[in-house]
Amino acid sequence: IQKFKFYNIPNHFFKRYIPNLIKQENYDLVWITTAETAVLLGKPLEGVKYVFTIYELYDIVPVLLKKIKPFAQNAACVIVPELNRAYMLRFWLDLSVTPTVIPNKPVKIPNKPSEFPIQLKSVADKKIILYQGHIAKARNLDALCEAISNMPEYILILMGSSYDNYLSELISKYSNIL
Repeated sequence: IQKFKFYNIPNHFFKRYIPNLIKQENYDLVWITTAETAVLLGKPLEGVKYVFTIYELYDIVPVLLKKIKPFAQNAACVIVPELNRAYMLRFWLDLSVTPTVIPNKPVKIPNKPSEFPIQLKSVADKKIILYQGHIAKARNLDALCEAISNMPEYILILMGSSYDNYLSELISKYSNIL
């Protein structure tokens, strides 16, 4: 495989310039790292072997799913961060093979103890449902919070960046979330 070259190209030139550059460089393998990059390319790279990574489900953006479908179908390998996404994207994108899972987590966890902003001992008698991701109104976590509020043996722990004051709103409405 040849050496990698990095270019600083504005997005509006990307669609015209990058496919030609990739063909010129004659890479053995190209890695398309996001759905947004695929959309900027416009259409799958003909005659180029590539791997396509899809980090999100894009279920709330069906237009994006439609645009990345041909990229996924023509990729030598599609990679996703977890098994449930692999099965869902295989179905949604009509793939002949289930995508490969490469977890989006560290391979080695440091040995030093971490400090938690919450006391886990206070919820030791509960079953924990852990949500990791953006906490925003666009994610509509109300249904999940409401369902869990009807199950006193469970607690929902939300981890992630909060937007539009949504986390505070959820905490004020539901008692069994942290």
